[in-house]
Amino acid sequence: MQLVEDIILLLGINVYKSGAAFYSNIQTLQKGKYLIVGLNPGGDPNKIKSTIYDSLQKFRDLNYNEYFEKWYESEKEHRLQTNLKRLFKYLGHDLRTVCATNLFYERTKRENELSLSNFPIYRNIFSRLLETVQPEVIFAFGRKPFKTILEFYQASIIAYRSEISGHGKWKIEMITVKFEERVVKIIGLPHLSIYTLYTRDDKLQMIKKFVLENSLS
Repeated sequence: MQLVEDIILLLGINVYKSGAAFYSNIQTLQKGKYLIVGLNPGGDPNKIKSTIYDSLQKFRDLNYNEYFEKWYESEKEHRLQTNLKRLFKYLGHDLRTVCATNLFYERTKRENELSLSNFPIYRNIFSRLLETVQPEVIFAFGRKPFKTILEFYQASIIAYRSEISGHGKWKIEMITVKFEERVVKIIGLPHLSIYTLYTRDDKLQMIKKFVLENSLS
């Protein structure tokens, strides 16, 4: 896939930093209904040695999907994995077929440790990814991914609504845009490593209703 080779070239030496590019496999790098976008991989880059380049090699494995891998020594599933599995089960869609990525590929323990110097490169990559997948529905968790996605569609917003998430002051935001004669729905969620979406049937039902309203599929 040319995009994968281009990512390696664009990142240059940074491709050997601790991090991850995709959580799905290369078969999802095609036109699809859904796209999942997070900010960047978490964890300590000094302890987790797997590089962005390593993740791009995993990406070529047709059986790979990080949401179905064991993340820790404990048998307990990570909350982010549980949230996404529950969400897509609710939507009646196979999570394994959904392209899942990060806005930034470099790993940091905290968001404020993330260097923005490479943001133009990642923005270019993300633009190319949107052209490839042409999603009808984008799930973004965290403010930075949500805001960045909106920058691509800002001039074409046709509807906006927000609802309380049930967790502090966090909101669930749902935006509909018209883009190149296509309707795209963007759903901003609280960070799924912290927020317990999977326990909130009312929020899952609300998201499902929004996704299915006037759907193109």
